[in-house]
Amino acid sequence: MKTIELPMEPAPKIEELLDLADQGPILLKFSDGREFILAEIDDLAQEIERIRGNPELLAFLASRSGETDNLSLEQVKERLGL
Repeated sequence: MKTIELPMEPAPKIEELLDLADQGPILLKFSDGREFILAEIDDLAQEIERIRGNPELLAFLASRSGETDNLSLEQVKERLGL
């Protein structure tokens, strides 16, 4: 999986990112900590096999699943100003 740090100058165009995603999943990382995965979705069974065969992606998912920061509904509403 390739990692692209954003924002970068010049910013990559969506067509360029999709071309890269044709070669394999891309992790898009923003300076504020947000992260997104851009990957082609095809047959579900094939996609599951591709995920299982990608140790970097599995490690990323495992690290995210270990997060313990949970917010109550009231905390979410407060953060959103609702």
